[in-house]
Parts: sequence; structure tokens; C-alpha cells
Amino acid sequence: MYGFLKPRITLCAVGLAALCWIPPFACGDSDLPREQLPKSWKSDAELTDVFFLNTRLGWAVGAQGTIVRTSDGGKTWIQISQRVSLSANNLSLDQKLRNMRQGVQTRSTGRANGQSVNSISCRFESVFFADEKNGWIAGGYSVPYIDRSKAVVMRTRDGGITWNSVEHLVAPRFQQIRFTDPLNGWAIGEAGNLFQSGIFYTSDGGQSWASQTSKKIHSWIAVERTNDGLVTLNENGQLGTLRPNQYEPSVILSEKTSNLTQIRMVNDKSGWAVGESGTLLNTTNGGKSWTQIKLPPDASSIDLNSISVVEDRIWFAGDPGTVIYSLDTKTGKTTTHRTPVRMRINQLRFLNDSHGWAVGGGGAIIATTDGGQNWHVQRGQQQRVAILYVSLDGHSLPLELLAKYSIEENQTAAALVIQKTNHQNQDLAQATERLGSSLLHSLGIPVEADLSSTRIREKILQKITRAIRTMQPNLVVLNSPEPNSRQSNQLSAELFSLVNSAINQAANERSFPTQITDLGLKAWKVDRFAFEDPTGEFTIDATRLLPRAGVLIEDQIALSRALLGESVTSDRVLRYRINHLSQRERMQAGNLLSGLDKRKTALPRNRTDAKRGNLSMIQKANSKQQKVEEFVRFEPTSSRDLLVWRQQIQAFAMPMEKGIAGVWLMQLAERYLAVGKTELAAQTHTLLVNHWANHAFAPAAMNWLAKYYSSEEFAQIEYRNKIKNGELTELGTLTETQRLKESFQPRTQQKFANGSSQIKWLPSDAMLKSKEKKPLPKTEEPEAQETTTPSPIRPAFFDQRLRVASKILNQMKQRDPEFAAGPQYKFMESHISRRLNGSLTNEGRYKSLAQLGDAKDTGLSIAAQRELALSPQSAISSPELKTGVCRFTDKPPKLDGKLDDPFWRNSFQKRDAMPMSLSTANSQSTAAPDLALFAYDDQYFYAGFQCQKIAGQSYKTSSQSRPRDADLTHRDRVEFSIDVDRDYLSQNCFVIDHRGWVKESCSGSLGWNPNWFVSQSEDETTWTIELAIPLNCLVPEKIAADETVWALKIARRGYEPTNLWHDSTTQPFASSLPSPMGIRNTLQARPVDFELLKFISQTPQTVTKLTLGN
Repeated sequence: MYGFLKPRITLCAVGLAALCWIPPFACGDSDLPREQLPKSWKSDAELTDVFFLNTRLGWAVGAQGTIVRTSDGGKTWIQISQRVSLSANNLSLDQKLRNMRQGVQTRSTGRANGQSVNSISCRFESVFFADEKNGWIAGGYSVPYIDRSKAVVMRTRDGGITWNSVEHLVAPRFQQIRFTDPLNGWAIGEAGNLFQSGIFYTSDGGQSWASQTSKKIHSWIAVERTNDGLVTLNENGQLGTLRPNQYEPSVILSEKTSNLTQIRMVNDKSGWAVGESGTLLNTTNGGKSWTQIKLPPDASSIDLNSISVVEDRIWFAGDPGTVIYSLDTKTGKTTTHRTPVRMRINQLRFLNDSHGWAVGGGGAIIATTDGGQNWHVQRGQQQRVAILYVSLDGHSLPLELLAKYSIEENQTAAALVIQKTNHQNQDLAQATERLGSSLLHSLGIPVEADLSSTRIREKILQKITRAIRTMQPNLVVLNSPEPNSRQSNQLSAELFSLVNSAINQAANERSFPTQITDLGLKAWKVDRFAFEDPTGEFTIDATRLLPRAGVLIEDQIALSRALLGESVTSDRVLRYRINHLSQRERMQAGNLLSGLDKRKTALPRNRTDAKRGNLSMIQKANSKQQKVEEFVRFEPTSSRDLLVWRQQIQAFAMPMEKGIAGVWLMQLAERYLAVGKTELAAQTHTLLVNHWANHAFAPAAMNWLAKYYSSEEFAQIEYRNKIKNGELTELGTLTETQRLKESFQPRTQQKFANGSSQIKWLPSDAMLKSKEKKPLPKTEEPEAQETTTPSPIRPAFFDQRLRVASKILNQMKQRDPEFAAGPQYKFMESHISRRLNGSLTNEGRYKSLAQLGDAKDTGLSIAAQRELALSPQSAISSPELKTGVCRFTDKPPKLDGKLDDPFWRNSFQKRDAMPMSLSTANSQSTAAPDLALFAYDDQYFYAGFQCQKIAGQSYKTSSQSRPRDADLTHRDRVEFSIDVDRDYLSQNCFVIDHRGWVKESCSGSLGWNPNWFVSQSEDETTWTIELAIPLNCLVPEKIAADETVWALKIARRGYEPTNLWHDSTTQPFASSLPSPMGIRNTLQARPVDFELLKFISQTPQTVTKLTLGN
């Protein structure tokens, strides 16, 4: 339940916006794992684990919080409705934090203040019973934008009839749970900041957990205990052994390597492992080395992911689930057993040599009573889906279609992703399952794989064909990859060719015949193939209403997009064309499934318990877009205006369903950032944290607020805006006019019927005129501009913001100790302290960060080493300390696009030029490298770039005026990012192409448009850029020579792709920089990608007038 907490408003004396604070742990844990989903979805939700205590009592768990129980050996399975009792933790906060530091989880029992909550709906991974009464379930969920997960543990003391949730677990997601008795047990899963080993122990029945200490982060898929230690399988599918504080990778004696998925140890020495492409390995020395066991040829067509061992016989199965293999370890004979299911088997358990069970896709449970000779279905007859969605990666999955057909039409669906994604499978599964997908398949093709390779194409073709024959969809939908490069059309054509060929071959019995003869699949004819086409006649608009759910499509999919690291706003319109569909059928078709023979289509889910929107919800959804535009047009002039604005936000959002309210606030914050209204974005995030503290987006909003208030770049934008509006002086204090404004009511108000006040919105045309992006000037007298000289001293406004950020970090630490224990939090904390108190006070913190290493490739240890090396009294040197020079000049260059001024020639002689690497797929060394030069005076920051032309690249010029924020993706260009405070969280980003066209942003927000100057020139072999940026657009105070150091990321980008699959070198520069929300990851850019730019003094003289060339 979301609590409405009365905000405590603090008006800062230096003009900071009003801030709201939330008491620590005010509303308990996140509501994310308790999202309400239709109960009918559980009937075909994928099952992940099964456990039988004897031939009568058994339990199975899976996706969407599914728990089923049997007391008659599986003849009847009962779906358990959880009776969840929650509690507030009775321990004090200090005790909680002490426990966290000692690796002990806080415990929780009883009910939480009488609150009633929804059942757990996240994915369960493991179930175990110590006896007929005491059992446990483990799983977890991902937190959007924070790059971490949380564990969920369920506990029963009555044989699984009722389950209670252990609350306030700080540990990351559990993958496996086991107990030796009702009190003592262990679990394995993902590693975390507090629990780096990924191995957890309990001695009180699961109420509290401790972690094994480790100096290295490990995340596990499976772990088996032996007397010598642990045999492990990590998240990358690699085997190893783990003794106290000592991990040893296993030796694999195999002709080929495949991704492994499961292990089982028979005793301390002997064990088995299975993996993709029919891989079976055996160890006889406790996991130190493994030998591949040869299986029948047909087994190579199956991706094995489950194994069960009883005495001298092992059973293994996988995807597809049509066959289960058994191996007699004495004779070496392998036997194939047919099953009555097709979808993949996730877990296989044999109680003895006769009784066994298997669970998997479609909610299926199958059983045998004769040692695997014959299998029969006990649950989950639905082994088909209506729609199979195919995409290159998780980013191009059509979540809009999934929401429409699964939620609105109650159709069954599955998703198939070709490439390995940057997201873990759990993130992708969570994103699709909450929209109604019953299965997620990943072909696991590496991102760097070459699509033109015959071997790769054949592998993809074979696996897509197998997936179609397994799931027997009526409709296959192919989405094109994101249009981020010139290759998009060609790559889309290649994907279309592959999927279209797989559809045709799936219907042909002579294609991949072993799938039919050996695996027991059947040829399957797909009724329709829909593929994304800009001219397609079938459309799906993300802003369309889902009447049955009472929400807009973009609102329904927002959380799923966030789990994939995407923006929460989706305003795209997808268009599809259907292959081999007659013109008459097109005219009759109302949607992609209309007109099909219902006798041959997959059965839809039961509609009786589907989510239904009431009239109020529908009206609210329909008015949302208009209301968002009104709020975006709002222009505050005082803190009083902000208070009224906050009241109207609350009046509109509070009646919403709690999940949608948080989504709407997040979307509104994105819109504010897109138009450069960062202060209103911060206020919107604050409202979300205060009034919807348990929402899935609340941690990300709080994280964003900490970054926003600690960012020098954002602070400078707000500072200049307040000076421009007459709110602050150059020293950061309130003007007399603003003090008077703060004392009175808002200038223009209207009363709503409920008596609340509303600010009169600016007309949309007035807003557009006031915010119009003018072309960048080529020649302009600097006297016509506002002063470009920064303040001689640092304004108090900036330190006030840092103190606000520090308070937010303290709140985050109390709410989420796991995140606060991580290097990202610690670096942010050290950065704020350094800015407020000086670098020497942080030497201890930076030393600890420097020793952490980079298990997640964040580069923070390198950043800490750099900070230590920059300290005047530090004896530590950093091997990664790359430093460029920015010299003071008393004779600024003439901006004519030519680096022939005396100052530039002098810089060349002093070797100040920084080399730039040409980032193309076919980069070659040139006789003269690309170079960059930097200089400054009291008013401007100067840069000059000299670039060699690329053979085959178009260098056409344009006669039109240079626009703001042009699309320069396919142009030869220089891109550089300036991080003036070295927080590596926010930067000012500039892109200039060979024509002198520009694009600038502040941490992805294109609403930032400083008035800077650019000149360009070129000859047959090179093109040159010369620019000047007013310093007061970048920093608030005068440059302190020989002390100021910026972080600088600079690159030359060309376009010359060779690989259709993977062309990371030609991705837009913004892809590695913060998104407009700035919350996709806590760290937006790796410090290792930055160099340091040190400002060097010369004898300062009066700065001469800036001269601009023609």
C-alpha cells in the first residue's frame, strides 16, 4: 500500500527548489514483486523447479509467483493462493546497519501494521522441503535502472498450504535454496555489494542470512556441496571449485566448448554437467577437471539444461522437451525416451529409480512411474502459443504488441531473442512475463558474430525452425533492430530472409529432418508472418488505450522498458506488413490475428479474472496526454509557483492506480528533461519518492536526485537560468526582486471546483517562441551577448546543492544498505565530500575504492586512483592517468577554421596536441594523425580539431543555415564530452561534423543550448574545426590555473561498417553517454574512457576581443 506522507518543505535561502524528504523505511519493501497479474496467467506460466519429499507430497514453482502442490503423487495439482504476512522490522536502524556490515540479514516476522498486500508475483527459481511441514521457496526480481536485483524467500510451516514472505532481505536474487534440517540451510545466487561471494547461510530457518566472505564477486547458477568444498557453475556457464577464499576454474577436456547450464554431484568425487548442443560432462576428481561424454547424434539438436542422478543412472533433458535421455553409467548405454510435451524442460527430479517428474514451459508437469520408460502429463496441456515474437535483441522486442495481444486479447505468446543481450536473462524474462509472455527463448548468438558466416546463419536457421515446430504459433512477428546506423535496412533485410526461410522450412518435413525423426517434433505451417515495415497497413500506437486494462499501452509497458534500460516513454508507432496475405484478407483483417480458423488457433487464456479498467481509469488515461502537455508548458517564476504546481500534480496523480501514478511521474520527468527544465524534473522525482515511496521507480528516482544535485553541469544550468530570470545574483544570492516575489502569492491563479489553486499555463505557441532553437551563429559580435566571464569566487548556490545531494545519499543509505555498500555509491559520496571539503579529506575513501578492482567493469577503481594521483600531497601514481594540456592565452585565435594562429602553432611545437582515434569499422593508420588542441582565457574555452578525410566518406557541404541538434550520425564528426567536476555521472556533450554542424546536450538533455561559436575549413585531405565556448556556460567560477582539471572524453567518428551484426564503433556517441533520464545506470560513462585535461597558466593579460572569421 502506498502511504500518503505529508511532505516537509524546506525552502533554501539561495533559491533552491523546495525539497521533500521521506523517513527511512517509511513504507517497507518495494511493491515491484507484488504487481497484480491475472491469475489465469499462472495456468500456463513457465515452471522452473519441482521437489518431491516422497511419492505423495510434491511442490512446483515458477514464473509470476506460481506455486502448485500435490498430495497424491501428482494426480491432482492445486494452485496455491499465497497468504502473505508482512512485518516491519523490529530492530533499530543502527542494529540493521551493524548486521549488514557483519553480513547478517535482518529478520522479520508477523504482520506489518495490519497492512494487506498483494501476493508475490515475481519469478521463483527453487523450492525445497526439509520435512512434510517445513519448506522454502527462493527467487527474486530486478530493480529498474539500478543494475541490481533483490532476493525473495517464502517460508511455510504447514506443508506448503500457506506461505509467508521474509521481508527486508538485502541480498540479491537467489537461484537455488537447500536445507539440511528445519533450521540450517544455504542458498546461492547473484553477487552483491554486501555479499560478494554469492553464497548465503542461515541457522534460523531462513529468517536471517549470512554471506560467506569473498574478495572477488561471484554469481552462480548452480552449486553442489562436497566434503572438500563446493563445485560451482557461474553465470557465464563456467565450471570451478571453491574452497575458503580460493576459487579455481575447472579444466574442460573437450573438443568443443558450449555454455553449461546445470551440475549434479553424485558423491565427493563424481559428478555430471550438461549444456547447450547436447553437451554432457563428467568429473571423477571433485570438479577439478571434466571430460565430455559422447551422446547419440540427435542429442546435439537439444540444449540440455536439467539433470537428475539416482545411483548408477542419470537422466537429462532440455529444449525441446520432446525427449528425455538416460545413461547407464555402468554400461555407458544411452536410451532415448519420448515425452508428451514439446516445450522445454527446466527441471528433472527422480525420487528413486522408478518415480520421476519434470517441469517446464506452458506450466507442464509430466511424470513417470517406470524409470522413465513412459511419461504422462499431470498438468499443463497447453503446449502452443498464438504468437511468437522474434527480435535481434531485447531492445527491439515489440513490447507494445505483447501488451495489446496478451493483456487486451488474452492471447498466449512467447519471445525469441537471437543475440545474447547486455541484460541478464532474468531481466528480459521479467520484462516479458509481466506483459503476458509465457516463454522467453534466447538463441545465445554472440553480439560479435558475423551474420555473413554460413555456419552462424545455419545455426540461427536451425534454432528458429526448431522453436517454430516446438511452439506451433499461428503468427510470427519480426521486429527490426533499432535504426541507429546506415546498416539498419540491410540488417532488417537479412533478418527477414532468415526468419522467412525458417518459417518455410518449419513446414517442410525434409528440412532439418532429425528434428522430426529423432526429436519427435512435427512440421508446422505458420498462418501469418508479420514483419515491421514503415509502409505496413497494420499499426500499433503506444499512446493507444487498452480499454480492458484501463491504461495506455505506453503506461503498461513502461516498467518493462525500464527493466531493459530503455526510456519509460514510448511514443513510437509500429507498422507491420503481412507476408503472403491476399489483398482481400488485408481489407478484412482488423488485427494481426483476425480471420484465422479458430479451430486451428491456440486457445486464448481465460478472461474471467483479467484486469479490467473502470470508467474513471479510462477517462484518466484518455486525458493524460493533454495534462502532460499542460504541465510541460508550465513556467515557474518563484517557489510559490512551485508549491501550487506540486498541488496540481498531486491532485491529478493521487486518484490514479498507484502503479500508473509512478509511471506517469517518471514520464513527466523525462519530458521536462527533454525540454531542458531540469529543476521541474527534479521536483517531479521528489514527488515520486515522497508519495509513492514503494513504487518500482522510487529507487531510480532517488538515485537520479542524488546525481542531479551533485552535478556541477546541472547546477550551472540552473544557476545561469536563475540569473537570467533575475532570481539570483552572480554570487548566488537572492535578488531583492526575488525576495519580494517569495513573499507574495503567485501572480495568476484560477480556482478549481475543489478549491485548490491552478497556475495559468502559458499558451503553447508562446512557449515555443520563447524556447525556439535558433541556428548557431557563424559571425556575431560578442558584445551583443551576455557576459561570458565566470564569477571570481564560487557562488554559494553550488555548495548548497552539494549539501542537498549529501542528505539524499544518507536517505538512500538508510533505505538500501546493499546499494550504499557498492562502489558507485561510495564514489558519489567521495565526490561530494571532495567538492565540499577538499581532496585530502577523501584519501582514505579513494584508497579503498582504488583497491576494489572492477568486477562489473565500471572503471571506478581507476577513477579513484586518478583522484589520489591528483592530490598534491599524495605519493600515489596512477598508471591510467592520461593528462592533456589546456594553456592560458592572452592572444585568442581568430575563429576562421584554420589552426594557423601563432598560439596554435606554439601549441603544436609544445606537443600539446592530443591524438584522436578514428572510430570506424575499418579504421586505418594515416600519415598524419587526427589531433585536438585546447586553450582558454578569462572568457572562453577554445578547441581546435584537425582530421584526415576518410576514403569513401561523403563530404558534401550544405548551403542552409546550421541548425541546432542536427542528426549527425552518418557524418564524419568529432565528439567530445566535458566533465568539469569528474563525477562521471553528468557531462556537457558536443558533436561537430565536417560541415561545422553541431549538436550539444547536457547528460543527454537536448534542452541545453549554449551560445557558442564554430568555424570550419577543409582541403582535399583534411577538415578542421575551430570553436569557442563561453566559460560561464561550463563553470560558475574563474578557472584556477594549475589547479583545475577536467575529465574529457574525445573521439573522431566515421562511418564504414563491415559487420552487419556488430558495429559498436559506429554507434552514436550519445549511446555511451547518459540518457535524457540519466538513470539507466548509476554510472553513465566509464572513467577509463576519459582523459584528464589540466589547465596551465601563463602570464595573464587583458583578453582581447574575440574575432570571428567569415
